[in-house]
Order: sequence, then C-alpha cells, then structure tokens
Amino acid sequence: MNNKRYYKVVSPDLQSCRLNSKFMENDTIKNFTVQYEIDGWVYPRLKHSKLFVFSDLHSALNFVMGKDQIYECEIKNPTRAYVVISVWTSNLRNKIINVWKLRKNKKRYIDQGHSPPTHTVWCDGVKLIKKVYPV
Repeated sequence: MNNKRYYKVVSPDLQSCRLNSKFMENDTIKNFTVQYEIDGWVYPRLKHSKLFVFSDLHSALNFVMGKDQIYECEIKNPTRAYVVISVWTSNLRNKIINVWKLRKNKKRYIDQGHSPPTHTVWCDGVKLIKKVYPV
C-alpha cells in the first residue's frame, strides 16, 4: 500500500462537492454527480474521466466551501491534473465530455478549462478512509 496521503472534499452527504445533485439543478449535470462511500471504492460515472483529489491537506482546506467535509482517502492510478472546468461555465455538460474525449485521444484539451487548484490530482478510483475536517 502506498503511504502517500490524499484528501477528498465532499458535501455533507458524501457527494461531489461542486457537481452535486442538490447544488446543481440541471438534470444533465446530476448525471455526473458521484456518491462517495466510506471504506468503499468509487469510480467516475463518465467513461474515460477521472476523479479529483488533493495531495495536500492545506490545498483541500482552501477548496472547502460552506459545509464541505474533507476525508483522507486511498486512490487508484494518481496522475497530475492539468485542467478543470468551472461549474459556472456555459454548456458545462458538453465541455466536461469534450475534455475527457480529448484526453483519451491524447489531444490538446487545456483550452477547454483552466488550471486546477494547487495539488489537485486525478485518479481512477477513490476510497474515503476517515474524516479529517471538520472534526
């Protein structure tokens, strides 16, 4: 087992904190919402996409909004994150799909979004281990 620590920011009901089905009213966006589990592996809902975590607790704390929570987690296949898309962008669903299609085909996709928060890591799977914020 890798001793590197990773941190996932989630809503109080353990959903994706920004693409949250309660936070976003758009039905197409709700299809991207990931429901996390404690001690259970969770994977992206969109084929070829990744989940986002932080490799640094301080960076995760800077990302927290409102009642968000942070969990220490295990992850599968960590990769440096190169781009994120604002949830406030127009045509969000198509941009999300396009970024992952371009990435899969090894094409340029950075112009589809913006730089991710510091210490953001992409991964193929996340297992929440223990809550570290708030305690």
